[in-house]
Amino acid sequence: MTLEVEPEIITSAKPAYRDSMEEILALIKGRVPIIWVLTHEENRFINDFNNSIAIPNQREVWLWSSYQGLIQEEQILSLERASGDQADTWNPQKALKKITEMNTSSDAENENICFILRDFHTVLGEPIPRQMRDMYEHLVNKKKTIIITSPLLAHGPGGNKPGIPPTLEKQISIVRYELPTKEVIKDHINEIVDHMKTTTKGKRKDTKLSYTEEEVDSFVKALQGLTFIEIDNAISTSITHMNKLDADKLLINKKQLLRKSEILEFIQTPISMDEVGGLDLVKDYLGKYSRAYTEEAKIYGVEPLKGVLLTGVPGTGKSLLAKSIGKLWKVPLLRLDVGKVMTGLVGGSESKMRDVIKQAEAMSPCILWIDEVEKSLAGTKSSNFSDGGTLARVFGTLLTAMQDGMEGVTIIATANDITMLPPEFIRRFNEVFFVDLPGPEERSEIFNIHLSKRNRNFNNFKDNQQKVFIAATEDFTGAEIEKAIKDGIAASFYQDEVDLTAKNLLAAIADTKPISKVMASKVKKLRDRATGSFRFASSWAVKAATEKKANKTKTNTGKKLDINDAVKDIPIFKNKNKAKETTPKTNRFLDI
Repeated sequence: MTLEVEPEIITSAKPAYRDSMEEILALIKGRVPIIWVLTHEENRFINDFNNSIAIPNQREVWLWSSYQGLIQEEQILSLERASGDQADTWNPQKALKKITEMNTSSDAENENICFILRDFHTVLGEPIPRQMRDMYEHLVNKKKTIIITSPLLAHGPGGNKPGIPPTLEKQISIVRYELPTKEVIKDHINEIVDHMKTTTKGKRKDTKLSYTEEEVDSFVKALQGLTFIEIDNAISTSITHMNKLDADKLLINKKQLLRKSEILEFIQTPISMDEVGGLDLVKDYLGKYSRAYTEEAKIYGVEPLKGVLLTGVPGTGKSLLAKSIGKLWKVPLLRLDVGKVMTGLVGGSESKMRDVIKQAEAMSPCILWIDEVEKSLAGTKSSNFSDGGTLARVFGTLLTAMQDGMEGVTIIATANDITMLPPEFIRRFNEVFFVDLPGPEERSEIFNIHLSKRNRNFNNFKDNQQKVFIAATEDFTGAEIEKAIKDGIAASFYQDEVDLTAKNLLAAIADTKPISKVMASKVKKLRDRATGSFRFASSWAVKAATEKKANKTKTNTGKKLDINDAVKDIPIFKNKNKAKETTPKTNRFLDI
């Protein structure tokens, strides 16, 4: 066998390929005889291949399918089976035999035929792999190229076995055909709108046909990660349903990608940053990156965040904050359930994690949210003994993806106990924020938020009542304040009160046992560890930690403020009947 490599490939000094078509052309010119292209967009690939490779380089192209056999492109739409010399080539063995018999052009420059075998992976069972190995040198010498197209890397009857047939692993080169780029999607949208102007103008006056550059960019962001078929379906649905292109409507179609997956969940909630009480520092930090995925930011050199880890006391709003980032950045929010990644099949869990990463990248720009991540990854150290190392390998796949930077994907992880996480995982995040118990002003904000959500106004209570509520909820989490409000409303309803009463709200607060008291030692350790280790999520927490550190150097002779004593200074309580003094401490405020 004589192997001749075309000079232009040798002299090329390019470090990487611009796209998959450039890589395929290089492989063809380098006489690589079998190329496997992974794509769901068979027709777009064939058109792109013809326009980018076949026509400019005068390459003859034949197509194959298990129904039509070996045909030329113009025969695709007829759906007629191959006839004449190509009769019965729907049989893969006869098709490969015919490929070896086909004569190439006598012109050395045009001495190349490309055979695109569609879904050939479904017939890659013996003796087909053996036949392909036997004809390998023939393909090289005669400059014939077989291109297998399929949506996944599998083989055997119906593609029931993962990967390439072992006997062909060294003979096949794998290329992944990329999804439409932003530029391609933008041109496609403009073409559709221009086409609509010539076909619908005057017929449907209620259809919007003019869009600003900013609107078109929002459409592109909503459609990025979809195939052309999915893009056309999304555009058609939006116009049919709303008589216009709408970014939110287009974004809904991305849900279809995840409905086929049990691991990733598309979170579509109207939660905004205004619905998250306090946490001003982390809000400011995240707000700075709200435009990180824009073209202007890219040109300027701004790099999007790889990940942010939120840790702290349970119930302080970490998950709520994670949900609100999607709306702040105007990108999809995906929740990953690591437990669903695990499967009993050998290599199945790692494969599922790789699929998750690909799906997230296809949805980019997006946020990948892993809630209570320590529960999922805490067992990596003992994985070799508990599950044969499966969790460790899944974790390694995720670590590698985070290190390399998943294109257009920011990971937001929440953890109650960060000490359970491996240090190499924590290192992958841009920042680690500690979400502490809310301070007085933050608790006031939380009261406002949760009462407003239930059509009530915190300011309807008197100032002294508000102060008592805020003081009584010291060391409460936001979730515990919300629970007290719910319980107070329920109590007022069952007592046939006109509205939520201060008495019932305070009683609900008194009945609530905060986690800071139930698990006092553990919460104290979490808060003590945060000082000097992580960035605080709120300025109040910074101030409290600074004062605490300063007080450690002083002798503390003061008495801790007791809420029951403090209430005595509020005028409304000064003239209470002495009989009230017999009321148990937990109910002293019920007549507020």
